[in-house]
Amino acid sequence: MRYALALAIALVAGSVSTTASAHLLPKQHATMRIVDNSAFFVVAVPASALHDVDDDGDGLISPSEVQRHEQYIMRQFARGFHVESFHTEQDDAATWLTLPHTDNAASASDYLVVLHRVDFAETPRNPTVEINLFGADAGEDRYAFRASSGPTVENVILAPESPVFTFFTAS
Repeated sequence: MRYALALAIALVAGSVSTTASAHLLPKQHATMRIVDNSAFFVVAVPASALHDVDDDGDGLISPSEVQRHEQYIMRQFARGFHVESFHTEQDDAATWLTLPHTDNAASASDYLVVLHRVDFAETPRNPTVEINLFGADAGEDRYAFRASSGPTVENVILAPESPVFTFFTAS
């Protein structure tokens, strides 16, 4: 499973802005890359969107809080993030949590990076993504979402008033 998630990071890394050199993904961003029958996601979830995880109430998620609440965070992610592709079965194959810092792994953060892979019975043509993991703090009410499938790339903004989008409908 770790190999698949490392592959997801490598596949998505090409679509992440270079301004995030010290972070896996900037806050309030998400990416999806379709490769064969799988969709690979990287989603930066604000700490304030996660309930009962910030044990010390500092508004940040520490490495120990991630470790202590890992299964609960993954259940919250599963409730707040959905993808489907019509007429094809799917399986949530892997989910992995990490803090965004690549330069100081011991630091707490005001967001968490979720790596997620969904496998489909066939290549998803028009995947629909729904996200309901918006934070309570200022500026945490939107996700800049970038999706790619082969040479096709689409960028959208998902917000509480429009949390669902179907990608690649023009192709």
